[in-house]
Amino acid sequence: LPSKAVRLYRRLVDEERFRSSEHRENALLFLADSYQQSFGFDEASKAYLRYGEEYRDGKEVRRALVSAALLHETAEDYLRATEAVERFIRLFPKDETTPKMAYVLIALYEKLGDHKAARRAAKKFLKKFGSVAAHSNSSMRATLKLGRWAAESGESSAARKFFKRVVKLFVSNGKMPASRAAKMAAEAAFRLT
Repeated sequence: LPSKAVRLYRRLVDEERFRSSEHRENALLFLADSYQQSFGFDEASKAYLRYGEEYRDGKEVRRALVSAALLHETAEDYLRATEAVERFIRLFPKDETTPKMAYVLIALYEKLGDHKAARRAAKKFLKKFGSVAAHSNSSMRATLKLGRWAAESGESSAARKFFKRVVKLFVSNGKMPASRAAKMAAEAAFRLT
């Protein structure tokens, strides 16, 4: 059944006579979903990205870009995953999912081994979302990472500044003991000694 669906949706998407069809947008999304259900992950991610490109104002563009990013990350294609996440952030700067995607971008750059870009992404995340209480755990993690990276680079004064900020975030946001936030604060406090 999935292969029949793929053939049908592919025709609706690719054939010139259907270019202006009101059903083409849904067909492209269904094509991506069908590929994903039949384990054609590379084709699915291409179709999701194509949907995001051709239907920037489409009703499912957010889901398409997130799906493409997840598929690329699962396939360990971190470069294409970062591109999908960056596109999502660029297209939807005020979306409720954007802070999470901005944090995911840090991890993707780490997986790529691009530590300079990871640091930039962490600083950008903190600039935009660091003072928002709802994102305090992610802010603590990003700040702790910046502290670790600074310490590894021999930038002890910068590292101390980041570690102090982690402890301050923990205290100011009233985080609970024996939580992940407490563990991050404990590591930061230990590194300050």
